[in-house]
Amino acid sequence: MKYFTLLYLTVFLFASSLTNAQDIKRVRVNVKTTKDAVRPLLLSFTPNNAATDGFDYGYDGLCVDEMEDDLNYIIENKRCVIQGVGAFDDTKQYPFGMFIKHPGNIEISLDALENFESEVKVYIYDSLLNTYFKINDDTFSMFIDKGEYFNRFYITVQHPSDERSLDSRENALNNPQVDLNTSEVKYLSNSKELFVKTLPNAQLLEIDMLNILGKKVQHWDKSQMNNYNAQKFRLSNFATGSYIVIIKTSSGVLRKKIIVQR
Repeated sequence: MKYFTLLYLTVFLFASSLTNAQDIKRVRVNVKTTKDAVRPLLLSFTPNNAATDGFDYGYDGLCVDEMEDDLNYIIENKRCVIQGVGAFDDTKQYPFGMFIKHPGNIEISLDALENFESEVKVYIYDSLLNTYFKINDDTFSMFIDKGEYFNRFYITVQHPSDERSLDSRENALNNPQVDLNTSEVKYLSNSKELFVKTLPNAQLLEIDMLNILGKKVQHWDKSQMNNYNAQKFRLSNFATGSYIVIIKTSSGVLRKKIIVQR
């Protein structure tokens, strides 16, 4: 860990020497892996677009001590612990790669914000669940199954509710989310069934089940459903594990994570 810390600082100091260090806006994040190791990550915004979203020598730092359970920035298919980009842009999302050998909880927390003139909200975006989690005051925590996750988790400083995020707001209006407080999705372990209950006036259109890596493993269309808002679907052949249920209704889309236990 001492070697990693020294390399981490050396790469960043070299990048800082290429431009005025006081002008670089920094987002420092800590990742606690399933084995309780801590991976520090740095996202830096450079003035005058000195760096790009691609890989830039002197601004991006490669991951040289890959762990069995790890989370890194992915830049042009390279695993990095430092990502330097252009001027601060609150409309962009920067992808992580998550590598899990031992299933368990991954925690992502905000360590520090540096050289920002005003308050900045930092989120972890889960593209599979379409959820944003603010990490300024709370820690993002999720149980992750074994596997490699690409194009799912991102760090971002914008949220669809932000009035400046017009594209995101328009997408949300065109594809509204069903209120989880008035809907119910759960696994019935005794009967090995998926139970779905939606709003009384919401007609079920189709249901997809995805494994935790995002691969579709089951699909039900309208012909396999009745006209009731509460229904059950057999899951007798599903292996133990976590799944994402995406339910399309006439009132919007509902996404929910369930755990199937044999």
